[in-house]
Amino acid sequence: MDLATRNLRVVIRRVDFLLKDGIARAYLADLCDQLHSAVSLMREGLSDPEALENAQQELVEIVRQLDPKRFGIADQIREASVLLLLRPLVVDLLCATGMSEDEARAELPEV
Repeated sequence: MDLATRNLRVVIRRVDFLLKDGIARAYLADLCDQLHSAVSLMREGLSDPEALENAQQELVEIVRQLDPKRFGIADQIREASVLLLLRPLVVDLLCATGMSEDEARAELPEV
């Protein structure tokens, strides 16, 4: 979780910069909602192993989306950089659910 926390700080700084232009980015809001749900399940997983498994499944679904081409932003470096910065964060969260780092990285889409 230590690495995930560090990665989250980097993502937050990038998102803070990105939001200054006032442009709505629904795809990013949706990804944040999905991450919130998965992390909430991780919290529940402290007392319920099934919730931890569900968190892992949600995180796998999230990590598979983290390709700038999927959202049509591959040529927009500011937007694409946020998705690319989310990749190590989600890998670290997957590791916190018990998945090996190699397994978590294998779920990442090619960029």
